[in-house]
Amino acid sequence: MVFNFDSKYKDEDTSIVPSTVQFFPDISEFEDSLESSSSQIEPVATEWALQRIGTLQARLEYLQSSKDARRIIGKQSNFTAFPASVILETANQVFGYDGWSSEIVECLLLQDRVDGEGEEKRFSVRYSSIVRVTLNDNTVREGHGLGEATNMPHKHLCYSKAKKQAVTEGMKNAILGLREILMDFELRNLQQELDVKYNLLRS
Repeated sequence: MVFNFDSKYKDEDTSIVPSTVQFFPDISEFEDSLESSSSQIEPVATEWALQRIGTLQARLEYLQSSKDARRIIGKQSNFTAFPASVILETANQVFGYDGWSSEIVECLLLQDRVDGEGEEKRFSVRYSSIVRVTLNDNTVREGHGLGEATNMPHKHLCYSKAKKQAVTEGMKNAILGLREILMDFELRNLQQELDVKYNLLRS
């Protein structure tokens, strides 16, 4: 099966522009969806999802090769070097603002430390999160994120910053992980074609 990925971005200026996506989401929006542990989910991928994921891959590759991207992320070839705001905005453009959703599966405190006393007290924490991204056709992917805040004078702000960073990073990695669904699909198709050719040669 061959998909015609959306390629209109090639004719447009897709240099990285300020995004409307909030880098640190409001953690309270997700708290109701917290679960005690992550479950293994078999990803569902419709033709629509595979087409959109292919478009996501193509757009990220184009952004990566752009002059503005090289200025921001240097010569790194890993998409994870992109800021989360770029990944989230690209997902909104590809899947539609109402074409996908996210939920926190897990958010755990890994480390907390308090230094100093009285007014000199400083807080440092580290959080780990797992975030699940679901497309409208029920295609799902989970991503892991880490968040850290160090030497902050206010405990509440310290914990909030680390949580939000972990959730944002998890969401970013879940979106990037959708590309693996497309790669698995293409590998299965390739294997099926090889099996057919092998059986023909044997007959």
